Amino acid sequence: MKPTRRTPQPNEGHRISYLRSLVPVVLALALLCLPAPGTCEMAAMTDDELSQVTGHGFSDFSLTLASETGEYDIARIDLNLQASTYATMDSLKMGYWTNASDNTGWDQNWLGVSIGSTNADMVLSGFVLQAEFENVNNAAIRELKSVTLGFQSATGTLTANFASLSELGANVSRDSTVGEETYTFTDDPFMIHINVDGNNPGIWFDFGTASRSSTTE
Repeated sequence: MKPTRRTPQPNEGHRISYLRSLVPVVLALALLCLPAPGTCEMAAMTDDELSQVTGHGFSDFSLTLASETGEYDIARIDLNLQASTYATMDSLKMGYWTNASDNTGWDQNWLGVSIGSTNADMVLSGFVLQAEFENVNNAAIRELKSVTLGFQSATGTLTANFASLSELGANVSRDSTVGEETYTFTDDPFMIHINVDGNNPGIWFDFGTASRSSTTE
């Protein structure tokens, strides 16, 4: 499954610096991959155990140039990772800036966040990090256009009070009408799209076809 890409169009008047947002986003995703607390110790493997250890296809790196895509140069890393997590956060905020409508606020403002539940972990697999560039092979004029990162497959629930939500599927920026909802994922993407500039700059989430239900009913 390839992540959905929102193609930005040049619009220098509304260029925004989202590179600073990458650090907390990557750290947040890394935390999702951490195992539960526990203890362990090193133990020597026998020759028979070693002979049964095999592995392949853990990672893949690709660089596709604009001559092949017709748009931008695309650098992409795929990691064959799987994580199971139940994580809670008081709030998650991303992308505070003044957009083209002169509206200053958060692209993402989630309160009382639960990823997974006490009954079932959120299972995430197939980590992707993808960046789109103009002139990637020319350091003098190289320009980052967008970044996509996250998991290609998620199964479980995401619950929060969404005070602001920019979602690709809904195609609505900073939707303040969502409220307290639970998204149920069944092998759906859980992706973050960071568009640096263009007609649709900002930080967007892609939940695929995950179903949504109110938690206040």
